[in-house]
Amino acid sequence: MERFHMLLFRAYFEESRDISRRQVLVELAEEAGLAVEQFEAELNSGAQRSVVMREYAEAVARFGVSSIPTAIFNEKLALIGAVPIEEYRHLIDGMLAGEPGGVAPWAEPQDKEPGQP
Repeated sequence: MERFHMLLFRAYFEESRDISRRQVLVELAEEAGLAVEQFEAELNSGAQRSVVMREYAEAVARFGVSSIPTAIFNEKLALIGAVPIEEYRHLIDGMLAGEPGGVAPWAEPQDKEPGQP
């Protein structure tokens, strides 16, 4: 299933494919080596739709998810949108250092003077 997830991300972000289209999903499932007949049967049943919508509602309510990508850390902190890799490093370093509440202190970007926008 992890291969399928990675193919979904690649199709959406790198290939600009419409992953809401059924045919695209089936093609990706086949490429991932999933049992395509079972995949299509589950897709047709719609059984997972309520699970996905519930998880989406929880992500919006708990973490303020409003865009892709969103990375959630320790079910407490979220980096939302296209965030520079330095912010990921800063957040993770703060968490590893045991900052109170797992929140990394804000640091001014390296290429700007302190207090400059």
